[in-house]
Amino acid sequence: MISEIKAIVDWLMRIPLLWIFVSLLLVSPTSEEPLSLVIGSSIVAGFSYLGYVKQWHKMIMECYGERRELKNIEERLTTNFREKLFGQHLAVPILVNVVLKHKRNQTPRKALTLALHGITGTGKNYASSIIADALFEQGMRSKNVHLINGNLHNDDPSFINTFKADLFNWIKGNISTCGDSLFIFDEVDKLPVQVIDVIKPFVDHNTKVEGVDPRRAIFMFLSNTGSERINRHTLEHNQKQKSRESIPIIEIERIVQEAAFNQGDGGFKDSALISHHLIDYFVPFLPLTREHVILCIKQYARQENIKLSQEDVESIASNLIYFPRNDPVFASSGCKQIEEKVNLFRFLSHPEL
Repeated sequence: MISEIKAIVDWLMRIPLLWIFVSLLLVSPTSEEPLSLVIGSSIVAGFSYLGYVKQWHKMIMECYGERRELKNIEERLTTNFREKLFGQHLAVPILVNVVLKHKRNQTPRKALTLALHGITGTGKNYASSIIADALFEQGMRSKNVHLINGNLHNDDPSFINTFKADLFNWIKGNISTCGDSLFIFDEVDKLPVQVIDVIKPFVDHNTKVEGVDPRRAIFMFLSNTGSERINRHTLEHNQKQKSRESIPIIEIERIVQEAAFNQGDGGFKDSALISHHLIDYFVPFLPLTREHVILCIKQYARQENIKLSQEDVESIASNLIYFPRNDPVFASSGCKQIEEKVNLFRFLSHPEL
């Protein structure tokens, strides 16, 4: 399908030259208009059309030309989640299945909305980048992937009003350019409710929002809300000598939903996205154990071609902080500080490097 669209656009790019040529052939020798005027009008019309088509061609190629085929999306999602994201046996199947289901449907009933909840370092941002890379050739650098950090907002009322209008127009403009756009709202719990409500028309059951169809877009909301309750539930499960993999998804999902409805002063609480049940999936990210941290260290070392012995890996893992204090089980920062810890270890062990 994508290759067919490219072929059509390339064909349209040739039309201006055909237009000029045909116009010249049809010029009557007895025309009252000067021949130069007729030729000039034809050339102007042809190149005006060329400018329009070039602009349209650029927009189409940035969207469809960069969008991966469904088979490629599936391969990248399954492979990269399996090889690069550790300890999230609940989140990964949900993300893979719902993204693929959404992409297979040419006319989904609404935009896909995913709320990712968990403490820092558990892989929420990493999961977003894996999805972006699966959907578009340029991944997070793609013009069709849009990131907003909720931590950068200003509480001033005048700023919020301006930001709301800008946000609405920004979302609408990006969807009009590419209906398959991916929107990532990081630290959404830091955004005021009135700002989040601006998103509602685009994720509701609307076929058009001021002339644009938002239903093929994907909205991801990353939040720390509910992380304490997720951690507590996971710890209690561990203390009962039950395997981490035996945690039922329905239990954690309920915990996350309740937190989104009731916890904090900003973010989803009291937002129209929650009250109108517009979040399709609440995706829990569990706290990571030392075992998962070790996997992250090895994966980063392999990616950067850094040679580490098992003793080196264990030493780096020991430099992280684990909780709870009386029985350290989970890494307080997950895999977030792995890059810095590995590089610091290299510098201290081999300063000549």
